Order: sequence, then C-alpha cells, then structure tokens
Amino acid sequence: MATLPAVLAALALAQQTDTTFAVSAEARLDLGNYAGEVVIRTWERQAVRLRATHSSRDRIAIAPSMSVVRVRAESWRGSSERDMDVDTEGSRVAVRVERPGRPSIVNFDLTVPARMALDLSGPYTDVRVEGAEGEVTVKVNEGDVTVRGGAGNVSAQSVEGDLRLENTRGRVRAVGIDGSIWILGASGEVFAETTDGSITLERMNATTVEASSVDGDIVYAGPIEVGGWYSLVTHDGDVRLFIPEDTSARITVARYEGEFVSDFPVTLPPRSQGRRATFTLGAGSARIEVETFEGDIEIRRLRTR
Repeated sequence: MATLPAVLAALALAQQTDTTFAVSAEARLDLGNYAGEVVIRTWERQAVRLRATHSSRDRIAIAPSMSVVRVRAESWRGSSERDMDVDTEGSRVAVRVERPGRPSIVNFDLTVPARMALDLSGPYTDVRVEGAEGEVTVKVNEGDVTVRGGAGNVSAQSVEGDLRLENTRGRVRAVGIDGSIWILGASGEVFAETTDGSITLERMNATTVEASSVDGDIVYAGPIEVGGWYSLVTHDGDVRLFIPEDTSARITVARYEGEFVSDFPVTLPPRSQGRRATFTLGAGSARIEVETFEGDIEIRRLRTR
C-alpha cells in the first residue's frame, strides 16, 4: 500500500487544465504535443473545450486568434547552471537562470466545432479524431493515428505507428514507414503508402486510388468508378482485389514470383509470369494496375449482403 507522503507527492505532480473559450468560424486548431495522447471530439457549439492532464511543472499555453488557435504544452524548471554578474560595488553574485525544458507526458482531450480545421502534431503522440467535418492534418513520429470523418484534405503521417482513416471525403493521404494503413469508407481521391506494413482499403467509393507498400499485403474492396484510376503495387506481399461483378475496367497485372487467381473469366497468356498482361472486363472504362514482385494476385467478386 502506498504511504500518505507518496500519495500526496503523486497528487502534487498530476494537474488538470480544463477551460472553454469561444472561437471564430474561420479559426483552425494548431495543436502540438511532445508526448502523450491527443483526442479530438466535435460538437455544434462555436467554442473549444480543452482538458489536459499534465505534471505540475508543465503549463498549457493557448494563443487564440481569429484565424488560428495555437495550443502547446510548455515546461519550465530551474537550470543548474549559474550566470555571474557584477553589482555596483564590484561584488560578484550568482544568478540562477530559468530555462524552458521539454514537457513531460501530456494527455489532451478537446471538443471543437465539427467543421473546424485541425492541424495536430507531436514526436511521441497517439492521435484520435472523432466526427470531424473539416480538413484534418496529423503528423507524428511515433504513435498510432485514428481519424473518423474529415472532408476536403485529410492527411495522416506516422513514421512508426498504424494509421486508420474512416468515412473521409475528398483528398485522402496516409503515409507511414513502419506500420499498417486502414482506409475504410473513403470517397474522392486516396493515396496510401507505407514501407513495412499492409494496406487495407474497404467500402471504397473513390475515383482515384494509389496504394503502395514495400513489405506488406494490399487489399482493395469496393466499386470501380467509371473513368477511375487504381494502382495497387507491393514488392513483397500479396494483392487482393474485390470488385463487383459488373465492373467495367481495363486491368493490367504484373507478377514475378507468385500466382494469379481470378473469379472472373480471364485467361492470361502462358508466358505472362514475369511480364505484364492486360485484360478487359465489360467496356473497360476504368484503369486498374496491380503489381507484386514476391506475392500472389487475386481478383475476386465483391460479395454484397
């Protein structure tokens, strides 16, 4: 059991910031967090409620204006170094210098106007956005990112972490290095790229899709739009394409060390392995390119309930 002094010390270290303030309809949220978690929820009020849990040495700096609301966690502590000065009598006195330090772990929980544009970042931060109806940009180094909603330009980047975007509208961009990507229920244009991870694209209604991975599988499930363009490319992984039976597309496949399987009546040339082969479904109104070096290619009928 913890002693009373230990409990009091822990309470002294943990602090809660809770404030609500009005914002203009044009204001954008610019929130940077060094480490911890950022959770964004939405409401119909033209105001922001900010709650943050942080240590006693940290403070939350809020700088609102008509165009941007800037939020940062700042840490202050006394430096162990001393600057020497000389007084009017020639005596030397030691002056302790206060220098800003890195903030510790801070957890943010904000409720913002649904249409407010969001710009969220942090080196070591997990980010979750729920119900956004405006533009969303998220950039982290180490952390998982989940965005539900978003319209216009929706962008998520993580060097080390998984990315999950749901029910987005507009231009969608997800870029990772060490992590997988899920884009579910997107409409518009979709770009997804990761180095070491899989890419899953489901419930799609996108006119343009470009997905690429170096070491991971790629799955696409959804309709193919008339005049659309779709590119699914991986080096070391399988590609599985689930499309409706009435799809109209010109499909090019390229595989070098894998098998080709199709639910559609497609016959590839005998010497197609190691080369590109093209076939047409329906009138061939859309273009689809599927490529893998060390993996299989499957083209399946999309099952609808």
